[in-house]
Parts: sequence; structure tokens; C-alpha cells
Amino acid sequence: MFILIISVVLCLSFPELTFGQGQIKRQNQISKPNDRSVRQTNDIVELSRKFNWDSYGICQDTIVDLGLSVKWAAWNIGAHSPVQEGTLFGWGDPTGKETSIYSSKYPVKDPPMSICGDRRYDMAMANWGWPWRLPSQKELEELSKNCKWESFRYKNVSGVKLTGPNGNTLFIPVTSRRTANWNKDTQSYGSQLIIKPADMRGRYCSGELNSNGGQWEPWDCRPYILYFSLEDVNPCGYVDGTGLRSSGLPVRAVYAR
Repeated sequence: MFILIISVVLCLSFPELTFGQGQIKRQNQISKPNDRSVRQTNDIVELSRKFNWDSYGICQDTIVDLGLSVKWAAWNIGAHSPVQEGTLFGWGDPTGKETSIYSSKYPVKDPPMSICGDRRYDMAMANWGWPWRLPSQKELEELSKNCKWESFRYKNVSGVKLTGPNGNTLFIPVTSRRTANWNKDTQSYGSQLIIKPADMRGRYCSGELNSNGGQWEPWDCRPYILYFSLEDVNPCGYVDGTGLRSSGLPVRAVYAR
């Protein structure tokens, strides 16, 4: 009788408990997975297979389709993996060896307003061949505005992870840059220096110049540059037309076919 009363009390107090074969069993001990989490996991697995992602969720294909008007290179010109910065190019110098501080050297005094696809000056095409070329201002803006941007640490390298409209991904690292050295004593620019990425900002050049309505002389027209900063809460890239042709920057090519 006493055991029966205890059993009734336990059943009323803990309805998930049942009695059987001399031991207490807990019902529903294994929780059912949430349907939404299962769908999300399945979606990630499906995308990973579709886009050839590694364990970091970064596409490993040489040509990366983000669902935009052009496809993008998986790494920079002169690099061999997404985490390498590659070659730093002055605008219009396919060799990457010109280090003059004068814009008239990049590539000539009166440069064309676009070198996209120009075999003489396009740093991407000259090194990788057609159909690789420099991105245009419009293509950089499309990358900036139509992708999801997030700060990302990939194989111990800081940068941004971009997710395109189709769900595929691209990693772009913060890199060094080459710029003129300001001499305080002589109040003039000296030889160029390599600036390491201490400010956590990325800068990538396009193949087009900004005439800015004639504010600058033709020899001083500025290239459109893609900028991003990991110091921002939301590190979305933006395109600015005030870069210097003499600055040495990395190149991320587009696949024009």
C-alpha cells in the first residue's frame, strides 16, 4: 500500500516518469531535433557540395560564381591561394616593378580612362591572360552592394567573407600597400614604402579612372578603388574614385567570359 501511494505521488509530480521492471524510466529522454535547425543544416551541406566549400565555408574553385554579372577570381594576381596578398601593382603597370611617386609613370602621362581588357596595361590580363581582366567601377560597386560582407579570420589571415546572391562565398584578405613616404624634414615625398596592414583596411584597384568633372588634370586622374575596414561594425566595401595611380595595391580579377 505504501509503495502504491509513493508511485501515485511520483506519477502526478513527474508525468515524464514511468515504472517498469523494477526501475524508474524517463520518457522522451532524447529530444527531437528542431525542424528549422535540421533544414538549415541540410541547406549548408547542400551549398557546401554545390559550391565546393572547404571546412571554413569558403569556395575552393579558381573561378567563383557569386551570382553577379561577372565571376571573380578566388585569389589575387600573383598569389596562389585566397590568403596570400599577391603582387602590389601601380595602376597600369603589369610588371608590378614601377615604384615612382609620379602619376605620369602609371602607365603614361595621358592614360586611357579605362584599361579593362587593354593588353598593354591591364595587370590581370597581362599576367593571367584573357578572359581575366581588371574589374570596372560598376563591377566593384556590384560586389559592394549586392553581397553580404562580414569580418572573417581565414587560416590565420584577416579579411572579409563575401556571400553572393546565389549563396556562394569569396574571401578577400587585408593586404599591404605601397605608397609614397612623406619626409617631414624636406616637406616632400620620398621613395615608396611597403605599408603593412596594421590599420586592418583593404584596398583593391579597378581598371577605370575618375575624371571628377575635370577637377584634375588628365595626368592626375584617380582610379576607382574598393575599400573596406575591419574596424567597422559592418565592414561593407565601398568604391571611391580618389585613389592614386602610383599607389601599389593588390588586384582581384574578374572572369569576363
